[in-house]
Amino acid sequence: MARSIRIALAALSAVVVSAQNSWSIIKQNIGTFSTGIAFNADGQTGFVAVGANGVGAMIYKTINGGKTWKKTSDAFELMVLDVTSDGQYVATMGALSAEYSQDGGSTFNDSTVSGVGIGAGQCIRNLGAHDDPDGFVMVGQFGLFTSDNGIAISTDGGATYTPFNVTQLVTGTRYGAFPTNQTFYVNGGQWPGEGSDDSSGSGSGSSSSSSSATFKQITARTGVTMTKNGPRYTFQQPTFSGRSTQGTNGSYVAQIVKSSDGGNTWSSVFLRNNWAYFNGMDCLDENRCCAGAENDDENGFAAIVCTTDGGQTWTQNYYSNQTGASILDLRVVGTDGYWAVGGAVAQDGSAAGFLYSGDAGATWTLDTVITNQYATSVDCAQGTQECWATLIDVDTQAASIAYASTV
Repeated sequence: MARSIRIALAALSAVVVSAQNSWSIIKQNIGTFSTGIAFNADGQTGFVAVGANGVGAMIYKTINGGKTWKKTSDAFELMVLDVTSDGQYVATMGALSAEYSQDGGSTFNDSTVSGVGIGAGQCIRNLGAHDDPDGFVMVGQFGLFTSDNGIAISTDGGATYTPFNVTQLVTGTRYGAFPTNQTFYVNGGQWPGEGSDDSSGSGSGSSSSSSSATFKQITARTGVTMTKNGPRYTFQQPTFSGRSTQGTNGSYVAQIVKSSDGGNTWSSVFLRNNWAYFNGMDCLDENRCCAGAENDDENGFAAIVCTTDGGQTWTQNYYSNQTGASILDLRVVGTDGYWAVGGAVAQDGSAAGFLYSGDAGATWTLDTVITNQYATSVDCAQGTQECWATLIDVDTQAASIAYASTV
């Protein structure tokens, strides 16, 4: 099999692939790794969650659209995996706890999850309209000695959260989208070996040793290990083989659940075994949503599934079986647009891929490829239709910021 460093697009419907090269790197070497970025409606103020080997977790802020970044005075956190913002309010999600700022990042404090203690996860999103939200929502596991699986909602700028246990999920939570203050979508996923050596209990995959052990697995290929010198970002190309049935460490499970009453009750609207696991998702409105998925077997694939009827039906509108194909995050832009980001990993190199849909997810075009990179998160300012993404250089383990204007 030919091993390429580019992403191949293979959509179910006929699409002409035209590389527009909308995306370019605007900030290099901001840290060792980054998996979360957020921008306010003005398209100027943004925040990025950064980890640096040997240093720890940090939140950086920009006030000029990502051209320059400055470290904020965030409180101590071992690992910050995602960030979101609304004006002066900033909220983070990490492997052990959450933090919040109500003065634009000048000061941070630890958030409180009422009744259950700390929370752990890798996804935090705005509740309702992206540029004018009603609050913040964390997706993860919440509790002190036992962890409930679901979401936690804050309506006070991230200071306190109310948890909701989503018992309809058959796997751990991964990502979510919250288009209104009543309509929620949350996905879950499992891959072979899930949970086998992840100290946080919500990931999988790489082997551990006396000198390092997997602390948090973000996907089957990306994670953070704990070493004697502190946390280290890891990147690998897994070659799992063989899949079994739901509920074992040898299987793939992908699920989406929905709530129409603000998280009080939930129903499973998508469940598929022995297929893939879900990553990022987002919704244009309460009925139109898309979610990225990937399978990390040696001959795996990446896919995007979408609904236009509130989750009653889901259609696979994008598929790529390029070796190592990945969709890691997905965000809306404008009234009918999506950006999906990830990468295709080959034995001799890597490339970050940026897919665009301007028709509510029905068709997807490979817009930009940036070699030797892996795209880990994306966010868009709806007011300006500008977007930013985090990248990881898989050779040097350096995080960068990429930018694109959709108008």
